[in-house]
Amino acid sequence: MITLRRTLRALLVAVLCLFLVLFINTFRLRSLQPAPGENVIITYDADTAVQRLVGLLQIPTVSSSVNPSQHSSENIEDSNHFDALIAYLHAQWPTVFSTLSTQTFSGHAQLLRWEGRDKELEPLLLLAHLDVVPASEQNWQQPPFSGAILDGEIWGRGTLDDKGSVAAILESVAALIQQGVQPERTLLIAFGDDEEVGGYGAAAISRYLASENITPWMVLDEGGFVLSDSPLPVAAPVALVGISEKGYLSVKLTASAPGGHSSMPPRELAIFKLSHALERIHAHPFTATLDGPADKMFYWITTEMRWPERVLFSNTWLFQPLIISQLERSPGGNALLRTTQAPTLLSAGVKDNVLPESASAVINFRLHPHDSTENVITHLTTVINDSSITLTPLNEATGIIRKASRIDHPAFNTLAQSIRTSFPDAYVAPYLMVGASDARHYRNLSDQVYRFAPLRLNNDSLSLLHGANERISKDSFYQAIQFYANLIFLSNATADVVTPRAE
Repeated sequence: MITLRRTLRALLVAVLCLFLVLFINTFRLRSLQPAPGENVIITYDADTAVQRLVGLLQIPTVSSSVNPSQHSSENIEDSNHFDALIAYLHAQWPTVFSTLSTQTFSGHAQLLRWEGRDKELEPLLLLAHLDVVPASEQNWQQPPFSGAILDGEIWGRGTLDDKGSVAAILESVAALIQQGVQPERTLLIAFGDDEEVGGYGAAAISRYLASENITPWMVLDEGGFVLSDSPLPVAAPVALVGISEKGYLSVKLTASAPGGHSSMPPRELAIFKLSHALERIHAHPFTATLDGPADKMFYWITTEMRWPERVLFSNTWLFQPLIISQLERSPGGNALLRTTQAPTLLSAGVKDNVLPESASAVINFRLHPHDSTENVITHLTTVINDSSITLTPLNEATGIIRKASRIDHPAFNTLAQSIRTSFPDAYVAPYLMVGASDARHYRNLSDQVYRFAPLRLNNDSLSLLHGANERISKDSFYQAIQFYANLIFLSNATADVVTPRAE
């Protein structure tokens, strides 16, 4: 009996100690969210700004598989559209192009420079891109290159990706120039012309900046948005700022088997072998982890979480399996935690009564920063467990940003402050960007490369990216203009350094 009482007492003490640790960890973290400030006062004609964006959308600068910066006979139509767009920029924002110096790279990529007063300060570099993905009119409620305005929304390919940012940057700079502003810190603006097919223009600009020994204080490109319904357990919109990017890799799986007449099929068919391999791959996803950008996200947002999630995320050492199981239920949360895999192409057979001698599938992988081509092939080989299945990487993994950009730097804090000032109801969180952007070409120039588009969206709106009915509201566009003005203004001052949690 005494032994039982001692055991129960020890158990009670252990439980109390556990609750004490959980309590301390939950309340020891301080909020990293800067207080919203006052918007910089800028004046501009809102209707004119909208019409300028509409004009941009009406020029179909579509990137194809051919570099649009090259005036080849295969792509002359696209090239003419890019010529028209550059002329349009100069005509619609004459104050900007007469005040800032301009250089052209790789055909149509643009680098603008607004000289700052203090030559010792490292420059702020803003990125956006002029090209868009193709769009057919099928499933569009408004023609994709019409720039139609309906119920307070601006419709057209490029509103979200990325002409909305191009126009907002130019509008903010034009407004500041009209008010007699000259920045303390030099402002660089780089407009890529082929981000959708590799970013050769951005790479050319990056090489030039490197040759001039220019080290940006901050690089800001498209990326995350202000999401009203993010997968995070926060009762407020969340502004997601990309601090790293996933890699891109496609692998072709090929299964072979004897052909013949379909009336006498053997037990082993190429399509069945391929199907079995795909089932195995689907049943064995890559390992999920909270390490890396995910850990930094939770560190920045944990103090703003609801209960009891705040307790869980303050004690990931204990609740990591539970957190992962919850996050991986949504596509966005799952993509944050692991390398994802998606079969995108299938091929087999030449006739309905002929057994195919081979069947193939292409799987597209978006690689977590800790993975590589070798990791993927090893994983597939182990999971499939069939030496007759041939694995062929279609490319070497590209775009992996293994070293996340710094969140312990004044540049990140300034960006967070600019977001909170422009979107005072939103919280800021760093995250792992699952797509690719021009930002990756500038990672060699600075440790402060961030990916954020100052537009309000919800999860349903995310499907408009590269999809039908792409559009933004006028109010969202106006907020983007205000954000860039705030960022330019706040970048002239040095923000407090935020000390990150030890890794």
